[in-house]
Amino acid sequence: MYEFFGPAAFDIAEAVKFTSPSPTWTLNRVEVLGFDGFNGTAQAIPRDRVISMEIRDANLNLIYKWTDSQLPYFNFRNNVTGPLVSLIDLPPVTVNGDFYICFYDRSAIFIGTELENATGNSFIFDRVAKQLVPAALPAGENQTLPVNWVIRAIGQ
Repeated sequence: MYEFFGPAAFDIAEAVKFTSPSPTWTLNRVEVLGFDGFNGTAQAIPRDRVISMEIRDANLNLIYKWTDSQLPYFNFRNNVTGPLVSLIDLPPVTVNGDFYICFYDRSAIFIGTELENATGNSFIFDRVAKQLVPAALPAGENQTLPVNWVIRAIGQ
């Protein structure tokens, strides 16, 4: 079962921790489940907004940054009026050991979350404080539910 989280502030990202399978593993694509709210009607035409993504090392140091509009990735297409799995191509980014994909939705889209089997590898990343907080959604009074962001690393 999936839910959607967002929109977040400009310096707050949905972050997922990954571990490269080899010391010379190359990240070249990121898969994200998201939805910008557009349902294919003139009454819900979305505004063009900027989204951003960063690749960070185990110490949260910036390795690569990507920025674009949400429209080519998370907007109505092929009669899909809900969440879309979008592939974001990157130039080859070599990562070694643990790394993070930090996705800044910037109030443009809602990011998909997996509500079951949370792995503990999904976080909220505060770029200003350079701090990670475990990802969780409200689940009642003074309770939260840990979640996985539906963000995947693809490489070779």
